[in-house]
Amino acid sequence: MKKYLSILFISLLIIAGCNGQKSEEAKPKNTNENKAADTDQSTAAFQNIEVVHQGEGVIFTGEAKATNQAIYYKIVQGEKTVLEEKQLKLKEADEWESVEWTVEVTDEMKDNPETPIIHLYGKNKQGEPVNPNYVPVDLYIY
Repeated sequence: MKKYLSILFISLLIIAGCNGQKSEEAKPKNTNENKAADTDQSTAAFQNIEVVHQGEGVIFTGEAKATNQAIYYKIVQGEKTVLEEKQLKLKEADEWESVEWTVEVTDEMKDNPETPIIHLYGKNKQGEPVNPNYVPVDLYIY
């Protein structure tokens, strides 16, 4: 008898828990933030990045693609930006393209004990960096 009462009690709890109302979480929220995130699908990708220290400069080569036909880079050493943001235009959107650029090594970079880091990224419609990549630049030849 206790067994049947237990089953009946559990069944009533299950039925009471499933009252047919939909949860607030199940309904998609229709906010401006979500709309902006859905419409801005900016991306940037990089592959085969090579860094070669040659003379007084550093040569960067590789492949890149971006939805808005532009990639950006800057060099940070420690907490300081030693090369301000630069833009490289790409010919086609979302197509892999060879890229190459040279950066002059300054005395400031050489004298700083921190390793310079190149930041490669794209930008979304709001101008914020997306898909950042960080590549160390070895300035010292052994």
